[in-house]
Amino acid sequence: MLPLVKKILLVMTALLLAFVLMLYVALRTKITDVTDKPPYAQFIGQPLVLKRPASISKSYEPNVQANPYLLQDAQVQADQDAGPQYALPAGSVITLQQAKLFKNGTSGFERSYVLGTAFVPELNAKVAFEYAWGKNNVSFTGNEKDHYTFPLALWQDRVIDGKFNY
Repeated sequence: MLPLVKKILLVMTALLLAFVLMLYVALRTKITDVTDKPPYAQFIGQPLVLKRPASISKSYEPNVQANPYLLQDAQVQADQDAGPQYALPAGSVITLQQAKLFKNGTSGFERSYVLGTAFVPELNAKVAFEYAWGKNNVSFTGNEKDHYTFPLALWQDRVIDGKFNY
């Protein structure tokens, strides 16, 4: 039989490991694949022509969700810490491959990203990008269910009407 001190140390070590595991489970970023859900599904896997000029820049590490490059409207100023911006003129073709919701473990806020590829002439390469698309409307009063709405994306002529729950 183990002496009492060894038993106590063993129990304390087990409790510490359980606590660390619980912290990891609670604070990790949770990712939900919504590729096959509306409105994402209608755009996944097909070539999409940009209706407005866009830019791609390398995102800095804390902001990267899945892909190292960030696609955004050309009129949006890139973050100071981001790498150089590369222009994608209207008429450029992009392809979306996935749509995911990323829920931050510490704040609990959720963001929607579509992941895809685009050919960047200045790099003479196809790059994988992420594009933040979808506004998470959170009800703090509980009177309305949390839902997503979708502003005009770079490849769209008109806004998608409706509220989407995931």
